[in-house]
Amino acid sequence: MLRRFEDGLAWWVSEEDGGVFEAMNKALPHATGDWIHFLNAGDTYVRPTTLEEVATLLPKEGGIAFGDVLLRQRNSFVKRWRQPPALLWRSLFRNVCHQAAFYSRPALAGKTFDTHYGSSADADMNLRLAMELEHNSIHRIDVPVAIYEEEGLSFREGWTVLEDRGRQIRRRMKGWRRALNLVNLARQRLKYRMRTRRRERIPKLLVLSLRRRGGGVVYARQIVERFKLPKEVFVSTFAEEKVPSDAQPVPTYGGLAGFIPATATRLPLLLGRFALGLTSGRYAALYLPSFHAWNPAFIALFRLFGTPTIVTEHDGLPLPGEGWPFEGLARRLSLRMASRRIFLSEFVRDQVLRIDQRDSTFVVPLGVLAHGGLEEPARKHPGRGLRVLFVGRVTARKGVDLLVDAMRKLSYKVVEGLTIAGESDGLSIPSTDPWIRQIPRWLDDDEIAELIRNHDVLALPYLQASQSGVATIGIAGAMPMICTRVGGLQEQLTANEAFFVDSTSEAIAVGLRELSENVERYQTMSRSLVAKRDRLSWDETARRIEKIVTWVGSPGFEER
Repeated sequence: MLRRFEDGLAWWVSEEDGGVFEAMNKALPHATGDWIHFLNAGDTYVRPTTLEEVATLLPKEGGIAFGDVLLRQRNSFVKRWRQPPALLWRSLFRNVCHQAAFYSRPALAGKTFDTHYGSSADADMNLRLAMELEHNSIHRIDVPVAIYEEEGLSFREGWTVLEDRGRQIRRRMKGWRRALNLVNLARQRLKYRMRTRRRERIPKLLVLSLRRRGGGVVYARQIVERFKLPKEVFVSTFAEEKVPSDAQPVPTYGGLAGFIPATATRLPLLLGRFALGLTSGRYAALYLPSFHAWNPAFIALFRLFGTPTIVTEHDGLPLPGEGWPFEGLARRLSLRMASRRIFLSEFVRDQVLRIDQRDSTFVVPLGVLAHGGLEEPARKHPGRGLRVLFVGRVTARKGVDLLVDAMRKLSYKVVEGLTIAGESDGLSIPSTDPWIRQIPRWLDDDEIAELIRNHDVLALPYLQASQSGVATIGIAGAMPMICTRVGGLQEQLTANEAFFVDSTSEAIAVGLRELSENVERYQTMSRSLVAKRDRLSWDETARRIEKIVTWVGSPGFEER
């Protein structure tokens, strides 16, 4: 390997040595550059451009400069290990991993790593420099430099390292610095003993899916049940839909009336429970698969412990007059505080980026919501008037009134009837038309599946939309759809998979007539939806999200 890259090396040697630091000592006399940096086998740079980034931040006056490391844990989570500020590092000594340290050549002139200290020889060198250099010669750079294996040598020899640290402090420090650091060392020893008692416990991903019902609950179950990471899942005792089989129920609240008392009594207990888990190293990251009003509190707690948080945002920011009075604020707080944000469409991501420009966003499209085992074959044209279905919450922005007006413009031979199924936010739909059937309540999975099977066209006449879980139900049922050209709907469906129209009753009527009279187009659309269903795999969606979750500790990482 060395001979392969020999032309790019100033000097190299391959021979037996007494360990990492003896090898580093052999290299020191051959260093000719202004700065010296060591990277060992098993460790890697965070990015190919890391050294270029660091080079622009190194101080001209020399000394020692140090960045952060990313700690790769046993369960593949990567967590950023932030190094202490320069002043704290010199006064209350905390070692800096040599993988993240850059030494000016004059600072190391005439020095070697003391190999008597084994795997903590770098700590001894750093302590010597901390005592010898002026404060303005010690610099911290806010850059993650290297990925450090948790199972590396110094981690495996944890107690020996602490014993060596005591000898180094007594040898190198004096006065109040020595006393302060010996007290701190006693604290570290106690912490180490506590940690070794739970050493076999692998940190887990904490998943909180606390919604009661709706697409967010279904989404969470589909994703979480496919995660291969060690995880701990909590759901609400008020959940009305099927939840992951290994989920633990926790009390939340059942509606707006119960929100304040539950927030005052139950939320603090949950926060205390998770704080204990964070203190004991139980959790490696927090994943919130859908919005809940308590999400900002959970994110704030995990941020306090320096533990990464990931949220999936389905719909973006609520429109004026929609949702609870504080919902917009809670969503903004969640999105601003989270380490990573996952969106279901580019439309929602662009909407959020207008208020928060952080480049920590990912778009992972929604999988197919196959309610009640819904997976229909390609449909044939019914050969009669179409039975049209609208399903979902009935609100002003869903355009139901436009759909009703469009149906009134068409004959019975074109459309036989319309079913409007879903809870209403107070929007009144005329019930005098005999061809309108209303089901004004929440429906379970089996009821939705039955409606899809018994209707011919799914209508999405929305005035505004970020994306649509209803569209994926139509995909599962291979059901031709008529959609308005709004929001992220055209990201989810193509012109071969849905008939797109303007948000007017006249345009919707034209679309319904076309689907009723053009048999070939209707059947081609259904076949296209079957092919799309096969591509929208929940396994792939879960894999992509799991990949994002495992790299959340690293600012600047892109999805790999």
